[in-house]
Amino acid sequence: MTNVTEPTISFLGCGSMNEAILGGLLAGGVSPERVTATVRSAERAAELRRVHGITVLATAEDPDANRTAAAGADVVIMGVKPVGTIALAREIGPALRPTTTVISVAAAISLAMLELRFPRVSR
Repeated sequence: MTNVTEPTISFLGCGSMNEAILGGLLAGGVSPERVTATVRSAERAAELRRVHGITVLATAEDPDANRTAAAGADVVIMGVKPVGTIALAREIGPALRPTTTVISVAAAISLAMLELRFPRVSR
């Protein structure tokens, strides 16, 4: 029997879209211990911890929160507004492992635009 480890998932930005995805994954059986999220404020971080039982880092308290969350993840789901997507990609790019899968939920941001911001791309 093969023992498959559940991937670690980081949600960078956890507004309405990413929280909906998060809720679906947790309802589908993903373990909260395998999930990290980042948000701007400590208040929002506390709310997500209480509601979902996940690890949440606030950039207001830790400016490196996005890089920290990305570095430890098998899957990164970028859920910031389109205007902040490219800056976030630049920020986390150096922290990503070559095998990390990155997903963006931002509209109007092409895959080509994101690929240019990451130091290494595996297809």
